[in-house]
Amino acid sequence: MVSADSTSTTHSIGFRISSGILIPHERSLKPLKKGNIKSFELSYSLIKYDSKAWRSFYNHPEVGVSYMFMDLGYQEVLGYSHSIYPYIEFPIIKHNRSLALGFKVALGLSYFTKMYDSISNRSNIAISTPINMYASLGLNLSYRFADKVSANVGVNASHFSNSSIKKPNYGLNIPLLNIGFNYNFNSNARTFSKTRDFDTEKTEWLIIITGGVKETKDPGGSKYGIGSFSVEYSKPFKTFLRYGASFDYMYDGSTFVHFREDSVPYHSRFKASKAGISLLGEMSLYRLSAFGNLGIYIYNYDKQLSAIYQKVGLRYRITESIHTQIALKTHLNVADYFEFGVGLRL
Repeated sequence: MVSADSTSTTHSIGFRISSGILIPHERSLKPLKKGNIKSFELSYSLIKYDSKAWRSFYNHPEVGVSYMFMDLGYQEVLGYSHSIYPYIEFPIIKHNRSLALGFKVALGLSYFTKMYDSISNRSNIAISTPINMYASLGLNLSYRFADKVSANVGVNASHFSNSSIKKPNYGLNIPLLNIGFNYNFNSNARTFSKTRDFDTEKTEWLIIITGGVKETKDPGGSKYGIGSFSVEYSKPFKTFLRYGASFDYMYDGSTFVHFREDSVPYHSRFKASKAGISLLGEMSLYRLSAFGNLGIYIYNYDKQLSAIYQKVGLRYRITESIHTQIALKTHLNVADYFEFGVGLRL
């Protein structure tokens, strides 16, 4: 049934400055830690109030897009970065519409002005491609001191990486402290048609097929294909939160490079296969959802990898039965590769 109702949308523009330091997660990255890292950010956002079940469930989150310029503290080697990313901020605490604490998640792309070069910039082992993924998690405390103006302070952890599309790819981990201001435009009412949310309250079986490409070992080396097949079972925890388990079969063509280095004999290309079981969690935002897996290998001949693997990613549900997804696979703090795929709900 379609019903007419009123809704309101608050639009905002914001400006923020940040300062932080590089956190070397590998010993070889310590020489890249020089001066303080500084950035400024411009953003546009909106908060929509309507009858969508997921917005009400998450207390009407703020959704926006930002541009960020960052001085990475070592201009000769790391240069500068320009990032564009969408984000969503979930309210944790709201007090009298003036004070609010929110949890912010961002995922986008960054352009770097300096990258690894075997002749002119051998020191930059963190970044080897001009385009990289940008991801961040943060907490923001805001205070509205005027009808349309609010101030905010916060902390966030940022990560840059190309996920082994090209080596070297140690990536950059940067915690930032920030302060900023937002200008809030007047809310405006309009009518809408009430729509049905996807069914999120039943158990699910999913079949997921993904593929990708990665580079391993020395920079400029060969590219190797990767792929996976997963069977996933999940149950609702709350209306838009799910938990479950997955069986994962993975094939990684770069495994043979590790076999040759470790003098591991193999008589079949099947030895590049891996199998694992993982626990999973998923948070749904209507068609879009975020998910994470924590798994352990039950079959793996590649001894250069840890026994534990993780996946974090996004899914977009095209229909109630079919979705697309993108995910980053990692081993502890080391990014392995990006994978892209489709899923079928049984």
